[in-house]
Amino acid sequence: MIDGGGALDSGCGTPESHTVACRELVIYGPHAFTDSCGLHNCQSVFRWPTVTCIGRGGLESNDALQLLHTLFSFYYEHKDIWMDLTKQTAAQLNYDIDFLPAELKQAMQAPLITRWWSISVLASLFTKHSELFAKICQLCVNETSTADKRNVIGSNLLRLLKEPWIICDIHFLTAISDSWLNKHLTGFKLWRRPRHHPFGVLFLKGHISLKIVCTCLILRVSASHFRSTCLSLYY
Repeated sequence: MIDGGGALDSGCGTPESHTVACRELVIYGPHAFTDSCGLHNCQSVFRWPTVTCIGRGGLESNDALQLLHTLFSFYYEHKDIWMDLTKQTAAQLNYDIDFLPAELKQAMQAPLITRWWSISVLASLFTKHSELFAKICQLCVNETSTADKRNVIGSNLLRLLKEPWIICDIHFLTAISDSWLNKHLTGFKLWRRPRHHPFGVLFLKGHISLKIVCTCLILRVSASHFRSTCLSLYY
């Protein structure tokens, strides 16, 4: 059977490798093509500059990614009492306990390096409530012994919080997330639900069509701009 192409729930070279393999097996027609998932592509656009300019995180790292990983580890160790800690500390910072922001009542998003949207979500949460998290951390460190795992994680988090350039990097990640990444990914997420879009569950086929249309529009605008620029230079 000769296939006309397809869309893969992946990015970063997988569609290209898939296409090569299909052509070697002679199951792709001469005009077949393979496209990738927009969700993965958007996350890759966010991942590459983050890893290159900010860092990858890791136990021996001192960067924004490691602070986010440590923050989640700290939350995970206190998960059973986290809401009580949040309310207790928020009261000291003059938060209205009866109207805490919704994101503080929810489980903290794990910053998975295979799901870069989760990293951007946690970066945004930290930027909004960094003072609260720092105070919760200090409170727990003060009340536990140095041999306690929670104390070790909390002490590492406080150490990272003292680095201004790390805090700046997280604010930078938040700016990219809020102005670009989250909007794109939320759009894709809503698009997958039939009630939000006529494409419904045909998400992968749908976003191929959208990408083609957007590319055509961009090319038309670019071509028009190119022509007008050339004419102005000529005359």
